[in-house]
Amino acid sequence: MAHEAERRTTSTAVLLSPELLVHIGAYQRGFYGTMLEIHRHMKTEGFTSPDGSGFQGRVYQIEVVSDILAPWYAQHGTSLLPRLLCTMPYMHTLVAHAAAFSGDIAVLHILHDTRDIASVDGNLIDVAAARGHLLVVEFLHVHGHKGCTDEAMTQAALEGHVDVVAYLATHRTEGCQWNTANRAIIEGCSVEMLSALHDHPFAEFSATTMDNAAAAGRLDLVEFLHAHRPDEGCTTAAMDEAAAQGRLDIVQFLHSHRREGCTTKAMSLAIIYGHMGVVQFLHAHRTEGCDGATLGWVGEAAVDPTQQTEDEIAMINFVVKEIRPHVPPDERAKMDEMRQRMQRKRASTGDPRVPKVFKFFKHGGH
Repeated sequence: MAHEAERRTTSTAVLLSPELLVHIGAYQRGFYGTMLEIHRHMKTEGFTSPDGSGFQGRVYQIEVVSDILAPWYAQHGTSLLPRLLCTMPYMHTLVAHAAAFSGDIAVLHILHDTRDIASVDGNLIDVAAARGHLLVVEFLHVHGHKGCTDEAMTQAALEGHVDVVAYLATHRTEGCQWNTANRAIIEGCSVEMLSALHDHPFAEFSATTMDNAAAAGRLDLVEFLHAHRPDEGCTTAAMDEAAAQGRLDIVQFLHSHRREGCTTKAMSLAIIYGHMGVVQFLHAHRTEGCDGATLGWVGEAAVDPTQQTEDEIAMINFVVKEIRPHVPPDERAKMDEMRQRMQRKRASTGDPRVPKVFKFFKHGGH
């Protein structure tokens, strides 16, 4: 009896062994309880790899996976990750993308030990670069991951990750998309970022680059481009847009250092937007003047100054007394035509009020 009891105890111990149950379970269909919630979430989302439309579409899917994994990591750490990948093989690519997205270098090490990170599908370097995770970019590059396109440097530049752009420019050959410099300026890049793009041959610069910098009100970028890329220069749009924004400092810089000049749009838009300092500077230092249509609007506004603010009255007086006498004949004809059109409109509607020239353009014009 004692021998039988001992044998039964030994058999029971073997059958109840957690290690043995793991191996038995490996041949059974289903999921561990600790992983069932992840499986349910992924079944609901309906994708097994980041395949969204465009880069941002894929990033959105990766962010969804990161949100699913975050509480699981918080509860279990990474100790169960190898078992998760064994049970749900399709998660390998998704976990790798989520790690690149969140900058989780520890998870990437586990993935690399489980399966060579170089063999993981997808552009992990693109994802890490866009998020500014330099250590992840370095890890992936050193371990031979090939998932890098020109999206990596482009997105890093647009997000302001200077260190990532510099690393990619030095260690990779994919470069960036041709319009990265222009897009980065629109996104509000720093001088350091523009310098990083300037130092490497991947990004294209053109006259539009300085135009965009002026339109964005960025004197620092305009000065950098003038100093380091003077040949591309700018167009008349640079001063026109700076004037429209009321950036007297940029207007003065372009007037003093560039030869492209401006058009009548510069003064016209400065008048419409109420930038007196710019209007006075352009009137004193440049000869383009403003277009007759704008003068026609201002002339009508002068009919009844009670409807204008003090600043608008000051602008009207300056235009009428200082600018209008110097209007060339062809523009004067446009001015008279505009005034007559507004007078006919008031007569046809029976509305004696004069137009709110400045507010009209501020809300419905440029």
